[in-house]
Amino acid sequence: ALKHMQEKPIEPIKLNPSIPFAVNKIILKAMQKDTNLRYSSATEMLKDLGMALKNPDGDFVNENIDMNAYTQRIDTVSEDIAKEDNTSSRNKEGKKKGKNSYFSKHPAAKVLLIIAIVILIPVGGFFATQGILNIGREKDVDLPNFVELTRDEAQRIADEKKIILEIDEQYDKEVEEGKIISQDPGFMENYKIKENSTVKLIVSKGTDVKEVPKVTGLEYEEAENLLKESELDVEKIEENSDKVESGYVIRQSPEEGEEVNLGDTVKVYVSTGAKQISMEYVIGEKEKKAKDKLKKIGFDVTVVYEEDTSKDDGVVLKQSIDTGVQVNDGSKVTLTVNKIEQAKKGTVNINLKSITGGVIEQDEEGNEIEPNVEVRVTVTSEGKEEDVYKKEHRKDTANINVLVSGRGTITIKVFVDDVKEREETLNLNSSSTVLNID
Repeated sequence: ALKHMQEKPIEPIKLNPSIPFAVNKIILKAMQKDTNLRYSSATEMLKDLGMALKNPDGDFVNENIDMNAYTQRIDTVSEDIAKEDNTSSRNKEGKKKGKNSYFSKHPAAKVLLIIAIVILIPVGGFFATQGILNIGREKDVDLPNFVELTRDEAQRIADEKKIILEIDEQYDKEVEEGKIISQDPGFMENYKIKENSTVKLIVSKGTDVKEVPKVTGLEYEEAENLLKESELDVEKIEENSDKVESGYVIRQSPEEGEEVNLGDTVKVYVSTGAKQISMEYVIGEKEKKAKDKLKKIGFDVTVVYEEDTSKDDGVVLKQSIDTGVQVNDGSKVTLTVNKIEQAKKGTVNINLKSITGGVIEQDEEGNEIEPNVEVRVTVTSEGKEEDVYKKEHRKDTANINVLVSGRGTITIKVFVDDVKEREETLNLNSSSTVLNID
């Protein structure tokens, strides 16, 4: 008892350094000698414990007032004995009489009396002190379960337990009018609160059917006020719209004219304007990769083709929207993609006999004079000319087949002994890629 009254407890953190600082403070507050300095309720202690979970090293525990404010000095047993000895030494006459007193005849009784004083003074002081400290303290009472009780029933119980009720009302289609919907603090078994604590109650106003007003097309603030005037709750839901101006109601649920209970919630979908997307840089990327990237962002992609032989085939050459420009979601962007035309093959049939006349002269002895000539064929494609055929043939050869290739329309030139005899064009993209030259 003396230790309880006179000594401070050893801090838990000194016995176990792993205890968080905040938890140490909570334990010390709960161990205060003066109950007025302890937690006034489980709720208050739970709040600090919750804070300790978030901030174990925080210094947030409120110690209320100085611990020493309620400290009282209690004379120790040795002081009481010393005072008694001093008094008896000053009273010589009493000392002389003491020789013939009861204690002089019974020394053991004197020892028992001293032991009783040693025990009773501090113990009695402790309980006396606790009694003084408890004067005026409010008692703990069980928190009642008010839910589903009537207002009058709740008030009667609150009066009995000396609890203050704070009552608010709201419409509820499931709870009968006049009965309690909820309470704060919520009911739990064996949950204690102090007398004169306040409990908040929500009492049902029952149901009242009303038509939902039209708010579609209104500014949100106007729509909100109109619904609240109709005693309906409002849930605001924002979404993008490229058709409805920002801040205006796109649609509502329930719709205009539908019957609902007062206090029901109307969902109001409010435009935040068109969703903005930012143009990415895709020049130099392959067509498919660029298209997929921009479609994922939200662009409507169109592709056109042109040829640039200095760049790789199939890469993006140009984009119609500059990089970083903000546009509405779903905006169109045009990509110009490099498409190099592939070389195609064709056939040139040359009738040399028709070109040269086919006449082969003979000498007097009947020998042929210079029956052969050199036939050379060139192809010009994309401005570049090259020989594709060079060989000697008899002048009377009717059909010489030459394979040619190029892109688009090519030019064919036929030389006989280095003299250009024919020049024709052949469109390799047409359905027929055979050219007859005679």
